[in-house]
Amino acid sequence: MPVAYVDLAFTFFAFMALLHVLALFREKVLVQAVLAGVFLGAAIGVKYTGLQMTALVLCVMVLAWMRDRSWPLFRSAAIMAGLALALALPYLIKNVLQTGWPLFPFQVPGFHLKPGLNWDPERARLFMEYLQSFGALPGVSALGRILAAPAAVFALGRFDQPAYYDGVVGFVFLLVPLLLLRKKIAPDLRLAGWFIAFTMFYWTVTTRQVRFLLPVMPFLCVFLALGLKEQKKKALSFLVGALLAVNVCLGVKQILTLKPEDFWFGGQSREAYLQEQVPVYSAYARADSLLSAGDKLYLVHMKNYGYFLHRPWEADFIFERFRLEALLVQNPLAEDVERFFREKRVTHLLINFAPLTDNMLGLDSSSRAALTRFLDGKTQTVFREGDFGFFRMN
Repeated sequence: MPVAYVDLAFTFFAFMALLHVLALFREKVLVQAVLAGVFLGAAIGVKYTGLQMTALVLCVMVLAWMRDRSWPLFRSAAIMAGLALALALPYLIKNVLQTGWPLFPFQVPGFHLKPGLNWDPERARLFMEYLQSFGALPGVSALGRILAAPAAVFALGRFDQPAYYDGVVGFVFLLVPLLLLRKKIAPDLRLAGWFIAFTMFYWTVTTRQVRFLLPVMPFLCVFLALGLKEQKKKALSFLVGALLAVNVCLGVKQILTLKPEDFWFGGQSREAYLQEQVPVYSAYARADSLLSAGDKLYLVHMKNYGYFLHRPWEADFIFERFRLEALLVQNPLAEDVERFFREKRVTHLLINFAPLTDNMLGLDSSSRAALTRFLDGKTQTVFREGDFGFFRMN
């Protein structure tokens, strides 16, 4: 699972926000609510998940107030949530002005998508279904997946396998409850425990992907360290150390699968490394070198790595053949497919045929035939390289 820098930044902001909420609980000083609101606003500015994170933090605050009615819950919550939303508002307004949806690409009732965008409510629905497919353990019922997820993610997580949470956290964190058994925990840290519980529950019933658990990891590490500090059984401490070593080994192994050593130490050029590690790179580089000023490239199942290109390009977002397939299933004439591309001012196409011809997930036979008619009659093949084809419109 590649963790983008956006997830690391989001985790930092969420962590800092909760630290200030814990300080607010201890000190009962409203400036802590202000600081928590600032960090939550920053989190929302990084990812929409910050909105849910704000709601989860509010749940923690309500729980804290139920345990200690002396602290100013309503003023604190209003300051924190109000400031967080105020800081996030410019991003949401920008989205509305540009797309019509404040949470684009997610549909929001009462808002209408602006015409001319390469997106629609159907793809928004499919995208939500895709996000909910993470953690769909094979052979396990929907209810079973939900019930198992809070433990299974630590025990069964695998890199780059969505059904297995798309990442590895490590079995070691399942020992946290055991390490803290019968231990006295400070009241503010108990609230951090509730934050972990609320976040785990929300994660379990929404998108069960490892990276969405990152905000709880700093606190799990704190609890792990706290449990070890007071642990007198050497065998348990040794077990934790061994499991942490396994985690490190798994992470290093995942990095080494990318064979970065030669590149790191100057024995391999960037170009050679990308050609070796990114299957589509060679086709991108070759096509880019053949494009001229005024050309426009259309990508089909090419992963949308537009940063490899120096000419204008277009492709579908997430579902990489959505519009093209919607046309091909109608068994169109070659002229109709040609018009589809001409209207977009496309001059060249770069296509990965492997997903299109896959027996299970590829195009149906009539759609494949329609695409073949168009390519044979309305384009010229510039090059074919394995599964990739580069074509010029006639």
